[in-house]
Amino acid sequence: MKKYLLYPLISCCCLFFPLSCNVTEGTTECDIAVRFVYDYNMQYVDLFHKQASIMDLYIFDEDGFLFSIISDYPGSFDENYLMNLPIETQKQVYQFVTWSGLYSDFYECNSEISTIEGLMVRGIESDPSQKIINKELPPLWHGKIVEPTGSNHEIKTINLMKNTKKFRLVIQNMGEDNPITVEDFDIRILSSNNTYDHTNTILDDPENKTTYLPYFSGDDPDTGAAMVELNTLRLMEERDHKLIITHKNYNQTFELNLNKYLNALRLEKYSAMDFQEYLDREDYFYIILFMNLDKHMYVASGIQINGWYKRIQDSDV
Repeated sequence: MKKYLLYPLISCCCLFFPLSCNVTEGTTECDIAVRFVYDYNMQYVDLFHKQASIMDLYIFDEDGFLFSIISDYPGSFDENYLMNLPIETQKQVYQFVTWSGLYSDFYECNSEISTIEGLMVRGIESDPSQKIINKELPPLWHGKIVEPTGSNHEIKTINLMKNTKKFRLVIQNMGEDNPITVEDFDIRILSSNNTYDHTNTILDDPENKTTYLPYFSGDDPDTGAAMVELNTLRLMEERDHKLIITHKNYNQTFELNLNKYLNALRLEKYSAMDFQEYLDREDYFYIILFMNLDKHMYVASGIQINGWYKRIQDSDV
């Protein structure tokens, strides 16, 4: 399904602009168009056309007043995709804010806005009273530029940052003759990272945490391990993100500071990278917890994240 939405706020002539343009050797037939690039990842390769499927572009003037909203929902984007803008070629500064992936079943964005300060995006909780998200979130990207216009056939580039993060967690019991099943565990991630403004800054109070529950769970018959997958939104260095695992029968809880271990266990070739940049570039984390588990003991003996291993003994018993 392909859907185009355009909300003109300045002039009705906006209705007559096509949303995509022909591109020839880096030029466009449109007066002003936007190219979207997602290479802020660990591969340093533009993956926009391979991963993104919908786009919402909010255009504000220099003072922050809403000029237009353009939405394109093609399902997939061509490698040379450009979005045409309903802007005449004149010298003026605009603020372009884009969100890609705003599927209405998973995210909400306040639709009745007049200024850039009113633009907010948040994840939709499965249980708002408990602030629980237990569904697999579609990828969500943000981008913003402030650019002057005034040239014919100019192309603006908006670089995107991916907010969604996925975790694959495997729990391996090191004890003998004591099989485990994923049904024995309550697993969740707690983080105050569910609401964002036009700069992709988190608006949630640090103490107002969202609970992310697994959207997938199962047991691996080959290893006897329990497995889950969870997702969260943007991970920030200055905020606490906790992985909490509780054994239902023993009523024992293991709590892991995600920032602490994601930082300690990243590959050495990324050690010089700023930690916040690492959190923003990486979008998949694979965690293996090795536990000694029996009726008298519930101790995490080791953790492996994306290939690196660390021995730990700091669980709450």
